[in-house]
Amino acid sequence: MTLTTETNKRVRQPFRQMGYALAAGINFALLVIVNIVWNDVAFITEEFSKVLWVVSLSLLASVLANVAYILFDPPWFKGVGELTTGLVGLFATWRVWTIFPFDFSAYSFPWETLTRVILIIALVGSAIGVLASLVKVARSA
Repeated sequence: MTLTTETNKRVRQPFRQMGYALAAGINFALLVIVNIVWNDVAFITEEFSKVLWVVSLSLLASVLANVAYILFDPPWFKGVGELTTGLVGLFATWRVWTIFPFDFSAYSFPWETLTRVILIIALVGSAIGVLASLVKVARSA
């Protein structure tokens, strides 16, 4: 290993750790917000209570993974974390899709269609992310 490579690794690690801390903080804030204000949003129905646990689990998994990455982030470990959070996120998105706890009937814009399209994109993206994480874990094993 050259001196330049070793120096680059030392310089990049603090930036990665800052990124992990920022991601953990944002996901924690979203976790708090979702659990406090969901009842006060006009287009969110009572059905949201059926998905709140899995949405919260997904955000909490991301917080915990990012905190763990601050302490330890070799590729295999990060791959396992991404696989885990990806699977939980995929399941959460699927539950939101199937229960669809939104009522946009008071709006003239087709928000329901747009929301469903976004959920489909999230499902496909999550599935691709899970597959990529599987490859990452397999390659680093």
